[in-house]
Amino acid sequence: MVLIFSVPSGSQAHNVCLVAFALTFMSRASSALAQSKVNADANPWVLNYKSKAGPDGPWNAITQLVDFPEQNVTFFPSLTQTSLFIQAGACDTQDSACQLQKTGLWTQSGAHSLSNWVNVSVPRASTWDTAAAPLDLEGSAVLTIDRIVLWSADRADGPYYLDGVALTIASNYTVTQPDTDSPYTLDVGMLSLDTALDTVNWTTTNGSDVTYNKFLNQAYQTGNIPSVSYGLHVGSVWPLVSGSLILGGYDRSRCISTPIVSGDNHFSLAEIGLEVASGGWPFLKSASINHEHLLTGNGTGDDSTLSAMPNPGVPYLYLPDKTCSAIAAFLPVHFDQSLGHYIWNTTDPTFKQIISSPSALKFSFNTDSGLQNISVPFALLNLTLDYPLSNTPTQYFPCSSYAPDAGSPYHLGRAFLQAAFLGQHGQANKTFLAQAPGPGMKAAVVTKLSATDTTLTAMANPPSWNSTWTDQLKALPQSSALKATNKETSGGLNRGAIAGIVVGAVAVVVLCVIAIFVCWRRRGSKKEQTVQWGGHQHVSAKDEFLGGGEISESASEPIHEVAAEHTKKSGNSNGVTAEMEVPTYIGELEGSYAYGRSQVLSRDGQGRW
Repeated sequence: MVLIFSVPSGSQAHNVCLVAFALTFMSRASSALAQSKVNADANPWVLNYKSKAGPDGPWNAITQLVDFPEQNVTFFPSLTQTSLFIQAGACDTQDSACQLQKTGLWTQSGAHSLSNWVNVSVPRASTWDTAAAPLDLEGSAVLTIDRIVLWSADRADGPYYLDGVALTIASNYTVTQPDTDSPYTLDVGMLSLDTALDTVNWTTTNGSDVTYNKFLNQAYQTGNIPSVSYGLHVGSVWPLVSGSLILGGYDRSRCISTPIVSGDNHFSLAEIGLEVASGGWPFLKSASINHEHLLTGNGTGDDSTLSAMPNPGVPYLYLPDKTCSAIAAFLPVHFDQSLGHYIWNTTDPTFKQIISSPSALKFSFNTDSGLQNISVPFALLNLTLDYPLSNTPTQYFPCSSYAPDAGSPYHLGRAFLQAAFLGQHGQANKTFLAQAPGPGMKAAVVTKLSATDTTLTAMANPPSWNSTWTDQLKALPQSSALKATNKETSGGLNRGAIAGIVVGAVAVVVLCVIAIFVCWRRRGSKKEQTVQWGGHQHVSAKDEFLGGGEISESASEPIHEVAAEHTKKSGNSNGVTAEMEVPTYIGELEGSYAYGRSQVLSRDGQGRW
């Protein structure tokens, strides 16, 4: 049967287009489950991961076409069962608290209104989806369907329309900040990466039972991707590490260690520690805490592991309170109760040394062959709170105290996934976690994942994580004054006391030399003498020079001078040399070691410090 429309002008033409769209949309949506068009020859889709968003990052974000007429909506990747659209009106109410720059929100279209009959209310935001549990959401939403469009300027084919994708639309979801009473409006959507092969089922308001596919499964069933899978590296806005999200495949250059494999989306986190890949130790010293064993207070014993879920839909490192406190003990941070976060002391010299050196927070996971590490450089853990979370930009450390419900995991959010690769394969029912590179990553190697693949291969001859950061992070001298083991000598005097003793000893020696010098002069005879200053000779009588006897001295050679180049053993058993601390660089001569080092540390470097 052929339908023929006589197209009028103006708004009537627009309405006819909407009716035609609705007929096509509902036809495709209803037949998506019954008629599969799986295509094993399909290529992976590389999504547009070039936007940035969020009041607590900023974070790399996805710009995705949706609906009809098509509109660009901003999303964070998420492991929720359904994608989340944020209505533009969510930020228009008097009690809303949104970012000052509101972009990429969803505006309800006439086309979508035609499918409102499938809507059902989500009564409690807090129970909407367990993957969003750390956000402690409040507000109202509806479960519905809409179109998501696959299109890329880098591909000759497309666009491809995924109609009837199950999703959630929120009009006033708010995020409850930990340890504060200041919720803010959720104004960035979530793009579902759930790889489970099941469908989303509900009963509509008119009593009809409906069944719809999730986003990735719909893309697979319509033949647009080769498997229900993805590869993700969140990356960083600054230091600049571009994000990567590929459907039906992954970028092998983003996976630079043997993947850790899990049968679900949880991993066994065994330990957290501090790491310095090369050079001196920049951290503060904590006498009572071992920097290699910071995972404590998980409620099941300090030495036990915990279940952790890498989760791109939430921002922070959601860990036990004692773990966050233990890490913070080594950092120049303080907990701001009003903001609910650990705030960096950006004027402390330690801060600059930590975030500009190859120092990292090391996460150790249990595997069948032992522990495997993923390192997150502290350069990535210097993030910014902005409005509405803070009235002025404020740099913070993203560890958040979290106590999950019984049987639920802790969450390693976007802060962790800035430096970690995450992949999932629905048909194989596996999740993969690996180290991701920094700004010096190799060229992209887009790799297809077929429906029959059961493994995910890392990059061939991968670099170490720190070698991909060499242009950004510089090793401190081994004799750094901030060396942890020598911050204060164990059981002895601190460096300030040692410096005082050295200076006092030098003064005594100088006084003794002067006294002997004067006595010798009085006893000496009046003879001509040769005095050499830096290679120049001058002949004088005894009374023309306050000294006696023959003196030969090089002016360029310091005598008993306590300088930054000279090191002193600290009394620790490991024999590492420690430099006298120079807390401020005031009045240093240009060209000296201390002057040069002060210029390096005071450099802006186009970073966040």
